[in-house]
Amino acid sequence: MRLWDLPGAKRFIESACAPLRAGCSVVAQFPGEIPAGFEEALIASLGNILSVGRFHGSSSPFEDLCGRFTTGSRSRIRSLQELCEDDGFLGRLIWLEGLDEESWPAWRAFLSRYAQASRSTPLLGRTLFVAPLADPAHCDPPATDVALVTRAWDGVPDELDLLLYANERLVQDSVSPVLRDLLATTVARVASWDFHCANRLLREGKRNILAPTEVLRAIAQEKGWTQETPVGWESGTASQAGVVHPARAALDNPPREIERRVWGAQASVLLPRIETWRHDTVEQNCFGVRGLMRRAGMEDVDPYKLEIGDLASLFEQRSARRGVRNRVRKLRRARNALAHLRPLRPDDVLRLIEANDA
Repeated sequence: MRLWDLPGAKRFIESACAPLRAGCSVVAQFPGEIPAGFEEALIASLGNILSVGRFHGSSSPFEDLCGRFTTGSRSRIRSLQELCEDDGFLGRLIWLEGLDEESWPAWRAFLSRYAQASRSTPLLGRTLFVAPLADPAHCDPPATDVALVTRAWDGVPDELDLLLYANERLVQDSVSPVLRDLLATTVARVASWDFHCANRLLREGKRNILAPTEVLRAIAQEKGWTQETPVGWESGTASQAGVVHPARAALDNPPREIERRVWGAQASVLLPRIETWRHDTVEQNCFGVRGLMRRAGMEDVDPYKLEIGDLASLFEQRSARRGVRNRVRKLRRARNALAHLRPLRPDDVLRLIEANDA
């Protein structure tokens, strides 16, 4: 599964294709960098309705477009209206490349004027533009027009997309269903909206997924981020909703946001599972549990309703089986840690699952 196979990425592609089919040019804003495969995914979804031509952004859009695409001498094209109607220019999708803070102001003005001029051109022959921008801090989008729209890459993919992706990747590994669920949930919670971060964590193995801070700090170093790097969508260090990129959050000392995300994944997966394991422990040792309860004066209590702490206290008696006693101790320690917002260490997680999910 690729990025562009995920539901959120597909929705973004469709949100860009819909205005193109309606005769509008599209400005696509990306924080940091343009995701690999964007052009291929959009063109494949759009279908063969337009001839695609790539054009490197320059500081003289009108003159350079006339020289590249029109028929005859460029000097005979004197207005945008004449450009829109030229046979050599009609019916194209022009993909703009290399737009930066130097070339963008000229293109920003051109696209706004072109949107107004192209309205009178029949939809079937209207040439459209796609302008991907990877520097939103210095490249403000033009105002929305009837024939010009902006699409911002924000919250794409989302946490559910990454959970789906991580589950598909992990199903190929020989791990228990509980561990796979925990690993996938941790990847999705930690990466939040960054596909490449999720990919990196999945490559690093289960211990680094369960304790991801060092991997995330390595990613931050590769990106050139420090604690002084501002947090914002324009620089790729946060979503527009303010959710901090995991690699940037990992630079905090201590990395409380990463710890919170890891804890959230563990709590959502392990707390319900601990309750299931508590119930299974009672069921598998029902005769012994009832004997321990009689000694403790608890004959009238339903053993299946015992809290994990009460169950652990019963099994501290000398007559209790040692293996079961140790198992219940681990369940109580894990439950108490998670109940107090403390994430479990990787070794503790792996031992807990191994002891109870056989």
